This record gives sequence, structure tokens and C-alpha cells, in this order.
Amino acid sequence: MKDAAVINYVRDLSALVYQMQKDAADDNDGFESGRRFAFFEIISLMQQQADAFGIQRSDLGLPEKDVAPQ
Repeated sequence: MKDAAVINYVRDLSALVYQMQKDAADDNDGFESGRRFAFFEIISLMQQQADAFGIQRSDLGLPEKDVAPQ
């Protein structure tokens, strides 16, 4: 597998997950609240892994600022 393909895959995946988190319903429904929290957890994990591997978050399409549940 080529490095460019991996980078493009991760960038696209990051953007899609981040957009899904932003689009998650902002209401008090238990399911939607859990869904929104799960997206925060995924994005946070991706940020932590990027940091651990010395990869700039922006190179992967991840937010520079740590995400936190609202």
C-alpha cells in the first residue's frame, strides 16, 4: 500500500467522523446523547494517537484543539 493512499484514507475518515460529530442531534434523547459522546471519544482517540506518533493533527484533518463533550 502506498503512503499517499493511507494519508488520504485517514484524512477522509477524519473529516467524515468530525462532520458526523457536528451533525449529531443536540438534544437530551439518551440515544442521541450517547451517539454524540461516542463521536467525541473517537475524535479524541484519533488526536491522541496522532500526538503519540508525532503526526500533526492538521495533516490528518483533525481539529488542532482537543475535543470535549458539550
